[in-house]
Amino acid sequence: MFVFFVACALIINLLLGLFKQIVSQKKISLYLDQKKVELEKLEEENKILKEGLKETEKPDFLSSEAGRLFGLTKDGLFPQNTAEEEKPKTQTVPVKIPNWQKWANLFK
Repeated sequence: MFVFFVACALIINLLLGLFKQIVSQKKISLYLDQKKVELEKLEEENKILKEGLKETEKPDFLSSEAGRLFGLTKDGLFPQNTAEEEKPKTQTVPVKIPNWQKWANLFK
């Protein structure tokens, strides 16, 4: 009888160990899947950054960026009429004075 209980205890211990190992493997598998997704995102971002770097290595990049950022031409001069184009055109909106304020202003 004692041998039977020892054998049952060993079998239960082995089953619990197997169960713990299966759970551990599942957690590791989920962790690896998450890291694979993260790796794919980083590789895509890296690809986009490399394409941007290739754009900056082109010979006309510096002149086009200077024109875009500072409004410069290839001669290094400011183009004509840029100051006038950049100014926002504002319209004056007449302020509506309430009727009671008009009467108060009349008797002052």
